[in-house]
Amino acid sequence: MLKKVLFIMLLICLAVPALPQAKAVSFKKLQQFLPTVNLPGFERQKPTGTSQTVMGISSSEASVEYISKPVENEAQATIKVTIQDATYMSAMLMQFSMLQDNYESETEVGYEKALKIKDKYPGKMSVQTGDVKSYSIEFGVNNRFYVHIEANAINDTTLVNSLLNKMDLEKLGKVEAEK
Repeated sequence: MLKKVLFIMLLICLAVPALPQAKAVSFKKLQQFLPTVNLPGFERQKPTGTSQTVMGISSSEASVEYISKPVENEAQATIKVTIQDATYMSAMLMQFSMLQDNYESETEVGYEKALKIKDKYPGKMSVQTGDVKSYSIEFGVNNRFYVHIEANAINDTTLVNSLLNKMDLEKLGKVEAEK
């Protein structure tokens, strides 16, 4: 899915005349908005990030991963939270605003549906069932930042929701890149 979105973003970038664009917010600043809570049974890893500018397109990404403590005969659970900013991000985030509130799709291996995060930010939830379960939420903040939370080998969505609820999305939406 992300590869499709990036491909569409590239096509849009090529079609839009070259105008001076704002730089993406530094990954160091984005890291300040990653959750810092301790989850029972999980170990929070060191946050990572990158910022780059290529052919006039500026992008940044910050992420943090939570990894479950090993339990015999169980798949190791992970939760990864990622925040991205990029020139032309609004074109990438358009997909969420185009989803209708009643959007739902179901297959043999899972489902996805539209949702509003904190009753404000349009997004999508995807759930994969089967031998190893996965759960993800992706959404846009103020038509600028892309947030993706992905959980693997987890049956309980309350862990993901607790991380999401600890993120200050209102403040994230007001962040500006340094000039």
